[in-house]
Amino acid sequence: MKNKRKVNPYVELEDKACELLADKNAALKVDYSLGQWDSWAMDQENGRLLFTLDEVPQVSCRIQFIGSYSTKSNTWMWGWYNKSIPEHLKVDAAKVLKYGEEHQFEILMRYGGPCDEEQAWRFAAVALYLNGGEGVYGAQFPGGRSLLLLKELQWVNGERNSEE
Repeated sequence: MKNKRKVNPYVELEDKACELLADKNAALKVDYSLGQWDSWAMDQENGRLLFTLDEVPQVSCRIQFIGSYSTKSNTWMWGWYNKSIPEHLKVDAAKVLKYGEEHQFEILMRYGGPCDEEQAWRFAAVALYLNGGEGVYGAQFPGGRSLLLLKELQWVNGERNSEE
């Protein structure tokens, strides 16, 4: 008789979410060259992110702010808790909080705290899994990165603007 190990429902959710994130971000690398652009610009008012190459706009998308990871303090902060983020950009992060409350997943109900970067990406994967979207982007800033849920990606002018 085999020993059946009790599976932690949150760990199971996180594992499924990470598989989804890996698949979706791999598709974004192929379809939209995610990770190849030399810069990005965020328009918080309109909830959009623009990727550029040599200052030429390439790809645009809608975003939701999931959270931020500090490389200085090795901490995570959920977007729903971050007072500097406009409310319309943290709707999806708030849905993660609600899901955590409904399922009693304490880890999703805390504002954040000590965390390594891998766990920050796991939180972002859960947000993607629960909210849908096309992938997650880690927008670097001095001292860390903002993890953004990407939606409705499109090539600027409807097509690739540079040769690959």
